[in-house]
Amino acid sequence: RRVDERLDAAGIDPSGLGASTFHAFGLNVIGKATGRKPRLAPWLDGGQDVAMVSRIVDELRDRSPDFRFKWDMYRLLFARMADDPAGGEPDAYDYVTRATGFRTFNGETVKSQGERMIADFLFLNGVTYEY
Repeated sequence: RRVDERLDAAGIDPSGLGASTFHAFGLNVIGKATGRKPRLAPWLDGGQDVAMVSRIVDELRDRSPDFRFKWDMYRLLFARMADDPAGGEPDAYDYVTRATGFRTFNGETVKSQGERMIADFLFLNGVTYEY
């Protein structure tokens, strides 16, 4: 209803458009692909979601060196990201360029957390780059 109202106000015909939450959309896609809509895991409603996901990740890390590497790489790169969508506070200052920014694993100062994430990924994977 809210989407329809906004589109109407903008002069856009909302007919044929559906809106849902991400989770409802996912359940609908799975239902159409498999012929039956899945039920949510019982531990989701019981407040055990974080504990269960942690247990699953631990089991996968124990069984698969490839998963362990990818999970650790993911955590190494994304754990440094700020929770703030605006990017968080800079954590570095480059005395040569007098730039405030974000320190990479390669020791340089970049302008944003997104740039740091890319630079760190390249550095950790042995890719030579120039900022």
